[in-house]
Amino acid sequence: MRFVRRKIVQLLVVLLCVTFLSFLLLELLPGDTATRLCAGAGGQECVDQKRAEFRLDDPMPVRYVRWLGDAVTGDLGSSARNAQPVSEALAERMPVTIELLLYSQFLALLVAVPLAFAAAKRAGGVLDRTSSATLFMLLAVPNFVLAMLLIWIFPVTLGIGNATGYTPFSDGPIASLVSLTIPAICLAVAEMAVYMRLLRTDLIATMQEDFIAMARAKGMSPRRVLYGHAFKPSTFSIITVIGLN
Repeated sequence: MRFVRRKIVQLLVVLLCVTFLSFLLLELLPGDTATRLCAGAGGQECVDQKRAEFRLDDPMPVRYVRWLGDAVTGDLGSSARNAQPVSEALAERMPVTIELLLYSQFLALLVAVPLAFAAAKRAGGVLDRTSSATLFMLLAVPNFVLAMLLIWIFPVTLGIGNATGYTPFSDGPIASLVSLTIPAICLAVAEMAVYMRLLRTDLIATMQEDFIAMARAKGMSPRRVLYGHAFKPSTFSIITVIGLN
């Protein structure tokens, strides 16, 4: 319990430092904040209105403490662009973000886990080298290039899927997943190589442990040793990375 409390305190300190530094960096940007918000329109009257609206004449520490208090209570203010409450904008976009996140992670694991098992069975073999090289080559491709390539192949050339737009999950799960397939693949490709290499490395290391040698000595099949005994101890690293993502 003491360890948990210490970690929570450390997390709060880190969050305070990060938010304060972010606030400070925005303060150090060249130019006046109110002038940037007016974007050259409205003249001095607009600038004075923005300074009064956002209380920009207050000292920076006072504004930070006020912002922190509002953020803790869930009041994130309103957008300077369209005056929409930030909490409302986040609530509108959060379901799509979560759906896209889960879909992309599922696709990444769907490819990475079987490849990791196959590569760990024959480490250094043709499949191991080929799969690793292919995934890392895809990892080097920028997301926007991959997105344009997928759009050209599927919606434009083959007529499969949508190049733009999103179908809500409530309008049909299949149609919703189809509309998210291209962005999900773009996000998943970057994770496939990382997940595959992490799990492959941990599986190979686990296969050298004494309890694996004992399982083999008992006459267990290689498949049962790999899937039944080596898999679970080898998942800590990949679970940690998935949680961070």
